[in-house]
Amino acid sequence: MNKTLVLFLVSFFTLLISATILIRGVALLTFSLSDRFYVPIGSFITWAALIALPLSIYYGLLIINPKAFNSIKLLDICFKIVFISSVLWLPVSYLLAGNMAFTFSQLNGFQGGSLAFQCFLFYTGLVVLCSVILLLMGLGILVINKITHRKN
Repeated sequence: MNKTLVLFLVSFFTLLISATILIRGVALLTFSLSDRFYVPIGSFITWAALIALPLSIYYGLLIINPKAFNSIKLLDICFKIVFISSVLWLPVSYLLAGNMAFTFSQLNGFQGGSLAFQCFLFYTGLVVLCSVILLLMGLGILVINKITHRKN
């Protein structure tokens, strides 16, 4: 088994397991990792899913067509930006909420308030949306490559 396939399988199954737990709303999500502070494991499961999403797309596309990213450097750079954004999701979310449970309220200040909540939703949605857009772009490039190679 080559490295790309192993990385794809690890990221894909991480995404699959994390998404299943998040969608089903398993009680494990609210289990706290600390006795002193409320640090729900659901925050880390969400983080794992957000990191695994662009990685599974990237490595999946590399398996289908290993040369796709060599010819289009912009797509490769975009994947790296989305990956870095997904890695930064947990610390950014903590800074926005002021807690690891990512709970927000109607506070007067920014941190933990309604504007911070909107930023949290926007940032989370942007990571997911950009991953999906890159998937569609990657598949489009694969289709175009197949069509142009048939004509040659």
